[in-house]
Amino acid sequence: LPVASLYFVLFTIILIPLFRYLSDKALIFFSVPSLIIYYLGLRAVTEAPWLFFTLPAFLSLNMLLFNTGYHINFTNSADDGWLGRETGIQLIISSLVQMTAPFLGGIIIILLGFHNVFLIGSILLSSSFLPLVFSPTKTFSPNISIRQVARYLFQDARTKTYTLSGVGYASVTMIERIVWPIFIFMAIGSIEQYGVLISLGLFASAIVAWVVGSLSD
Repeated sequence: LPVASLYFVLFTIILIPLFRYLSDKALIFFSVPSLIIYYLGLRAVTEAPWLFFTLPAFLSLNMLLFNTGYHINFTNSADDGWLGRETGIQLIISSLVQMTAPFLGGIIIILLGFHNVFLIGSILLSSSFLPLVFSPTKTFSPNISIRQVARYLFQDARTKTYTLSGVGYASVTMIERIVWPIFIFMAIGSIEQYGVLISLGLFASAIVAWVVGSLSD
């Protein structure tokens, strides 16, 4: 995660001036190849250990392009008075996908072998862009720049405290994604029970998010 975060900051500084020329669809489209390279590269990490330090660059590039394009697309597609519920529904769909993906991946591994999972995943990633063809195109402000973003994050009174809270969020995320799963797995001692627990937690979190979103609307 620290290596990926470093790459993310570097790519942000380099690419922000180019964002003014790209739409939300273009950002999402260009994010796909870097993620495909990342997944295909995972197959060769054991043979080429140096990939351990270079592959996070492709993952960070994907995260920057996809997340930026996704949030532009979502915020412009959301309906007034329904934002909370739409966010909750999106989380429910994401949770269902996360719960079913390991099962489907296991079936593919049994039938076609482990390495083919990455190939099939790459094909699915490429085709996932197609629905965006039918959505409206949104773009950045033509005045976006590194200086403008830095001023908004660190000098604007409305967002300065939010930026500082991001440090805490990053720390919690690292614990959640690295330390906590290891702790839970060691406590339970069964990969099957661990999977069930994580799936139930994901689904419960999504339902709570939808309820809270409905109340906020």
